[in-house]
Amino acid sequence: MCLFNRTKEAKPYMINWSQLDFKDEVSGMSTALATKVYTIKNLWSGKTEGLTGKNRKVTILPEDVILYKLSPKEKNK
Repeated sequence: MCLFNRTKEAKPYMINWSQLDFKDEVSGMSTALATKVYTIKNLWSGKTEGLTGKNRKVTILPEDVILYKLSPKEKNK
């Protein structure tokens, strides 16, 4: 997942995971972000930053980008 800020000002943003569901029309597969929990990894820092279960407030710096890798949460973790 990638968020861009092309302005000259820092921009606050609320990520509502349940509204960001993606579905492949050919395979029928879906991210199911409204019901499935993913681990969030910041690809710039390499740090794990939590789970997709709750909305997430972020601030994107001027002319910057936030890049996350979402991985299905392993059971019992």
